[in-house]
Amino acid sequence: MKKLVSGMILYHGSYCVVDKPDSSKCAKYKDFGQGFYLTSSKRQAKNFSKISVAKAKNDGMIPENSDCGYISCFRVNDISELSCYYYDTADIHWLHCIVGHRRKRAFVDVRKEMYNYDVIAGKIANDDTNTTINAYMSHVFGKMGSPAADNMCIGLLIPERLQDQFCFRSEKSISKLSCLHSECISLRQAMLKDKTIFAMDLTILMAVEDLASETGLTTEEVLLSLMASDTGRRVYDDSQKLWWDGPEAVIERYKRECADAANTTA
Repeated sequence: MKKLVSGMILYHGSYCVVDKPDSSKCAKYKDFGQGFYLTSSKRQAKNFSKISVAKAKNDGMIPENSDCGYISCFRVNDISELSCYYYDTADIHWLHCIVGHRRKRAFVDVRKEMYNYDVIAGKIANDDTNTTINAYMSHVFGKMGSPAADNMCIGLLIPERLQDQFCFRSEKSISKLSCLHSECISLRQAMLKDKTIFAMDLTILMAVEDLASETGLTTEEVLLSLMASDTGRRVYDDSQKLWWDGPEAVIERYKRECADAANTTA
């Protein structure tokens, strides 16, 4: 996880140009609470923009046929007076913070602990992972906060794929940002890619369910093993097109990989 430093360049994606952030206009129930969100990844800022455009269309703020968003580039100035908290990885503590800010009655102690920080930074749990987060909050994986539910949710989110985000929560922290420029971007290709990743996720989940049923292992155990394998890596490498062939092709290749590994160590 990158740490905030003076002179750092961060990006914000939106349906419009944002050169003067206003925390009062920021949504309240986001990952780290109400604040101005930025990322060190320009690519992730484009995803932010896509989500913002979709919401703006739904609220009637922009035309339905609009497929352009904006990325605003900011420089971080002197941070010596800012109080910052970092979640170095997407672990259980990070998950509880995310859920605590999305549900008032969940993990209240974690939310209160975060009140006094100017900036909170960690991995992103954005709209692309909302299905998993919502399933966790609905106790689909077990009781929310239990080790089994926590581990299953973290595994499904695939932490290594998540980018970083910085939430500037206080007026003092926002005053340390200088907007350098903004650019208009086309979102059509980004939307197509999101659909591909969603299809890959579904292929993995179907393979995990079938393997768990066949082997008697838990879905959590199967998921962690599959995602650590070369087969799991190939599913998310679009140049391999393994996901095109569906879950049975993934299972067959995974079994072959496991057999080869067993023969090598024998």
